[in-house]
Amino acid sequence: FLAAEEQPTAGLVTGSPQTAESPGLEHVWKLNVVMALISCYVAMILTNWGTVNGLDENHNAANPTVGRINMAILGVSQWMTIVLYSWTLIAPRLFPDRDFS
Repeated sequence: FLAAEEQPTAGLVTGSPQTAESPGLEHVWKLNVVMALISCYVAMILTNWGTVNGLDENHNAANPTVGRINMAILGVSQWMTIVLYSWTLIAPRLFPDRDFS
């Protein structure tokens, strides 16, 4: 680098200043974790997970046929969402020559 009195005041500057990587890029993983947690929360809200309806006289809400099918559908949909989200994170690194924007 040049001292302040040696720097050109006019003319064409052909070099680009060397700058460090953007300061916010090393914290991008935190945003991804927060977004994953928010998506799990929204899935819970949309499916009424944790809400007990239909209690009988013994305060029992168990219905094995509905519960197993419902739990399987929820589990499959959540795993599909996790796989799709993971793919959106991994695909740009696996295929750097493709444009994902």
